[in-house]
Amino acid sequence: MQPRKEFRPAFGKLDTICSIFPDVPIVALTATATKSKKEKIVTSIGLQLPFVVEVNPNRENIFFESQPRPAAKEERTRVLAPYVQELRAKRSAMPLTLFYGDLEGCSESFLYFSSELGDNQYEPLHADKVAKNRLFTQYHAQYPKHEQERIMEELTNRKCKHRVFFVTIAFGIGIDCPNIRRVIHLGVPYTMEEYFQEAGRAGRDGLPAKATIYYNAYDTSKAKRGLQDIMIKFVKTTSDCKREIILQYFGYQAPNRTDGGHDCCDYHRSICSCELCLIEAKKPNFVPEVDLQSTVSDGSITVSKEQRDLFRQRLLTFRDTLGTSRSCVGSVSLSTGFSLELVDAAVQNIEHLDSFGSILSSLPVFSEDNAKAIFDILQTVLGKLDT
Repeated sequence: MQPRKEFRPAFGKLDTICSIFPDVPIVALTATATKSKKEKIVTSIGLQLPFVVEVNPNRENIFFESQPRPAAKEERTRVLAPYVQELRAKRSAMPLTLFYGDLEGCSESFLYFSSELGDNQYEPLHADKVAKNRLFTQYHAQYPKHEQERIMEELTNRKCKHRVFFVTIAFGIGIDCPNIRRVIHLGVPYTMEEYFQEAGRAGRDGLPAKATIYYNAYDTSKAKRGLQDIMIKFVKTTSDCKREIILQYFGYQAPNRTDGGHDCCDYHRSICSCELCLIEAKKPNFVPEVDLQSTVSDGSITVSKEQRDLFRQRLLTFRDTLGTSRSCVGSVSLSTGFSLELVDAAVQNIEHLDSFGSILSSLPVFSEDNAKAIFDILQTVLGKLDT
């Protein structure tokens, strides 16, 4: 990067600060930025003839791939089901896996895993049915703060029982978990910066890792405001190296490889004729021979059919009130997290919802406000419960 000859600070107060403290060094740090953005950084903070230290951001241990995303009604069985089966079979030995998506996608995926695994979602098998013992979890901005803090502490200390995470963009900045093996995007990130930062959660220990994007026509529509053309090219290409696309975007070149490139991306694997790639191409998806029928435990409280029906009716009535505000953007499920799937899960598990804490640990709630609303409704239907 060539230093600018003219110095025109973007912020009026910066010139004053520099004149008061002329000998104080200034350091600007960024993980990944294009050449133009680096120049904007230099200009905005008033650096003069800066000494620039740059390192190629290439992560050689990450394998990049993209795959067509099935229709919504098939996404669970064709995309999520193999991971459910793998988690059921491997349990705590399953590689740490992140699913990136939107709030609604997090909720639906969480519910699918919960319904398929039943009591087997906890580790060990007969452990208390609380959030910290579940083999999968959510992480997003509206998730209870104490749960976010617990998850981060356990992840960084490698004491986390969760093996699968359903997360949004809230999971990423400042998080340094070394042993994430797979990052999976259900949908296409809007920018290359966003994607590379999220994919970079994988393999921070230097061991082999994989970054996968599932995409469909809607995900790559040019009508989507803010979606970069480079991301459309990245996921659709079948004739270019994905690593080269990433690095060239940031102004770098991909290093020459001597292994044929089959550990680089799906393009190189498709043209590689080594024995390993030929075997990998014929390998079916992971489908262990296990029974996926979840078991049902004895209920904590007794609920009549009339009470269950009334509970559903009042939950739906409450949900309808959330969509009356003009500030509500998108669907009620997307903007508030109070989805129909959440209603179904609450009704299905009503016997186990004997406290506010049980709602937080058993249901895919997006916030404590949602949990409180469910508990308040439950109290009116069943009478006073323990808090």
